[in-house]
Amino acid sequence: MRILKLSEIFPGVSSLNGRDFGEMVRLKIEELLRKGEKVGVDFEGLQIVTHSFADEIFGVLIEDYGWEFVKDNVKPLNTNGAIKEVLKTVVAFRRFKKAA
Repeated sequence: MRILKLSEIFPGVSSLNGRDFGEMVRLKIEELLRKGEKVGVDFEGLQIVTHSFADEIFGVLIEDYGWEFVKDNVKPLNTNGAIKEVLKTVVAFRRFKKAA
């Protein structure tokens, strides 16, 4: 599993917001997925991420690849309670939207 450390991509920040930053991460993830690698997204050092940031990564991946593929190949790591809640909300919304 290849680990993407958000603290290395965005040094010195404690929060991440916006689709532009999320897109940067998602593109790196997709590059690794195309090479057949599983990806861990390491949130260590972050206090919060916004819904738009998380949705641009995980929501778009779910939309493009499906929930099962994302669940099996992309793992959030070192998430605190606030980040877990944002990720749960994003995943639930995208899964519901895709099922509708």
